[in-house]
Amino acid sequence: MPSSSDPTAHPWRRRLVTGGGIARLLLWYLAFSALRHVIPLPWLARWAWHAPSGTRNREHEQKVAGRVEWLRRTLERGRGDCLQSSLVLYRELSRSGADPTLVVGFRRDQGRMQGHAWVLADGRPVAAAGDVLNGFAPTFGFGRKGTLEPTPEWASGESLRRI
Repeated sequence: MPSSSDPTAHPWRRRLVTGGGIARLLLWYLAFSALRHVIPLPWLARWAWHAPSGTRNREHEQKVAGRVEWLRRTLERGRGDCLQSSLVLYRELSRSGADPTLVVGFRRDQGRMQGHAWVLADGRPVAAAGDVLNGFAPTFGFGRKGTLEPTPEWASGESLRRI
């Protein structure tokens, strides 16, 4: 039987914890949505980074990634929301001890340059299907504490030649 001190022991408590978590993610999402127009990306990355608050919990990471993806799909208005959702995911994964990397990449599509942002954890994309990243060449990223990684190890010369 679950402990009465466990906040997720009862269904109504679990819903309350989930709702509170989504509300917190929503606030960050809205803040990053507005700030991305006036604050340089390196500053946003430093602000988004959060020192780990305990030992790494991969189950929690999966829940957070799902919630951020749900929030992005729910709030998407037919325009690119990848930066703010990636900043929120980067924040939450760093908070949970995953040591994520916020990645920015580019591709050419019908003669136009397109940009995209996504998050890596353990060297793999989090909450991004492979087809979404198809053709995007990782150009730079932000690692621990929002530090710029202009030539990250995961950005091979071959991927940069594609653009």
